[in-house]
Amino acid sequence: MRGLTLSLGLCLAATAGHAACPGAEAMAGAGVWIETDDGGVLHFERRGDLVIETSIYAPDDMIETQTHKGLYFLQDGTLKDGNLDRSTMTRYEYPEFDSLPDPNAQGTWNGAVKVFSDGGDQSVQHQLTVSIGAESEMAIGDCTYPGRIVAANLRQALGGGWATQYFYLSDLGFAFFVAAGETPLAYEYSYRAVSISSDPP
Repeated sequence: MRGLTLSLGLCLAATAGHAACPGAEAMAGAGVWIETDDGGVLHFERRGDLVIETSIYAPDDMIETQTHKGLYFLQDGTLKDGNLDRSTMTRYEYPEFDSLPDPNAQGTWNGAVKVFSDGGDQSVQHQLTVSIGAESEMAIGDCTYPGRIVAANLRQALGGGWATQYFYLSDLGFAFFVAAGETPLAYEYSYRAVSISSDPP
């Protein structure tokens, strides 16, 4: 998560041998592993209509995120002893769920989101704007993937917004987090993918 430029990997690069670069077949199986330049290890796997991302920064610092279409947050929280700690869980409900756009199509979507924090039952209404860009490419180590830059802005009615940028990897069917902050003009956090594999690093 830290300041973003195209040099973070949203650029053209030489494609390595396809056998070394996991694709859709890996996501149909045990998923893929991505290492990041801040020492994180991310595992993405598909479970039915969900994509589950497990972010590992230390044995006691693990976060599980569930997304719809590999992009739209459904819930996230800290893992303790392999189980989701409900007191840390944030859940997202989309009143216009069926209208969420295909991440593989350019365009902009704006709609309501109810956010339930800290495992609670009370929600705070937010407005979500998702802008999906034109086709591009992202380099991860020696592999190059087609996809699209996605910008999301989640804003409370009477509060500040949180801007996030992703790269949606079309072949793999999930969005890789690139940067975030209160304004896209000066992201507070960013990182880039440095390797990808169908095997644990």
